[in-house]
Parts: sequence; C-alpha cells; structure tokens
Amino acid sequence: MDFLERLDALMDAKGWNKHTLAQSSGVPYTTIVGLYKKGYDNTKLTTLRGLASALGVSVDYLIGDPETKNAPGISPEAMKVAVDYDGLPGWGQRWVRNTIRDVQEAVEELAKPEPPVEELEEEPAMKVVPLFQPFAAGPAEPDWDNPPGEYEVPLGSPADFAFRVNGTSMEPYLPDQSVQFGSFRTPGNGDVGAFVLGGEYLVKQYFRDALGNVYLLSLNRREEDKDVTLWAANAEFRQLTVLGTIIMTEKPPLPKI
Repeated sequence: MDFLERLDALMDAKGWNKHTLAQSSGVPYTTIVGLYKKGYDNTKLTTLRGLASALGVSVDYLIGDPETKNAPGISPEAMKVAVDYDGLPGWGQRWVRNTIRDVQEAVEELAKPEPPVEELEEEPAMKVVPLFQPFAAGPAEPDWDNPPGEYEVPLGSPADFAFRVNGTSMEPYLPDQSVQFGSFRTPGNGDVGAFVLGGEYLVKQYFRDALGNVYLLSLNRREEDKDVTLWAANAEFRQLTVLGTIIMTEKPPLPKI
C-alpha cells in the first residue's frame, strides 16, 4: 500500500474527504490535492505531521515506513490488526472499514444518555354508585320501567349515588341534563336534596319551618311555580321520601318564602 492508498484508507476510516482533512489538519486543501499529483516527496515535514496528527497515526506509518506501522501508544493487538488489514484485498479492507464505522456508531449511540422515563399516571381506583332515572327540576314523567343504572366515581368520592337533572328550575346550580351526585345524608335547611314524592323523583332546595311544614324550592326563581309545599297536617306530607343531599361546591341562598 503506497502513500496515497494509505491516505485514502485513513480518510475512509473516518468518513472524511479532502475538504474535511484540510479543515481538521490545518493543511491547505490545495496542498492536499497537490499530494495526489506528486506524492509526498519534497513535502514539508510540518505538512506530514499535520496530516498524521489529524488522522491519528505517525508520520512513519503515513508514508509507509516498514519499521513503523502505527502511531505510538497503539496496543500490540491493534498493531496486529493493522498488519492483518494490510494483507486483505481491497474489498476486504472496505468491509473492515464499514464494520468499524458501524461499531463506532453503535458505541456512540449507546453512550448517549437515556431519556428520562416518563412515569405513567396510575388510573385512580373507582367505585360504582347507582345512577337514578332523571330527577325532575321541571315537568317530567319518571321512567319507572327501568331500574337504576351504574356510574363510576373515584374511590374517595363522597358520592353515594348519581342522577341526571331533567328541567331548568334548578339552574344555574344544576344545569338541565347534567349528571349530579348526592350522599345518603338527610338535608338540612338550605341544602339541596333528592326526594321521591308521589312516585316522582324531585331535586329541590329543602326548608322546614317551625310548624313542621316542608318547602321544596326551585333555585331558579323564575320557575317558582314549580315549588312544592307540604303542610304537616296534610296526608301528602307522609308520601315524601328523602333520598339524600346533593353534593354542591356552594350552598345556595334560601329565597324568601
């Protein structure tokens, strides 16, 4: 292998061309092109040193001194590989260079820091509560033919049941067709409760006066005609069943009765 073949092989091993070699060695591109025309004879030693240093070999190895095959500091095993490499045909040397390049790329890839592992958010544990048929917040006929369905809520939720609002008399607190939640707790004055009266589900604000009369009030006072008053002395009073208290972020004010 002569000087130019060795120079080409070293550039191929690094994936360089003449421009890259010029940039890495500081040797002018025109000087490198001139070497391909006239060889290294009469070339300045500083030029050869610049090329050899950039390519990672000694000057002796670059010019083909038979007594020096590699730059100082290369292991005996590497020197043996270099000797074996020189004995390969051209296609074998290309195969070795390609293999080394593939291994170098693999090593570089393995050396890259691994991206942080994204922690998967665990889905919250859920519980199932009954979903009752629409609660009237306006005129509605309950669907008694269908039993309560099911609705999933987070395990720590205070909800004991769910229901769908039907009507606008409880807006804006409980919008029409929204799904709301309640707990099996008896409502106090001012609370919004879920009731069954005369076979109909109702959702209303609860108030009981000192005489025991019960008022089921609409929060939307433009629909106060949908209020229900149960007098303590009336038999209808005994038909009222309290299902629970509606869970709300704020307690709505009581209207004047």
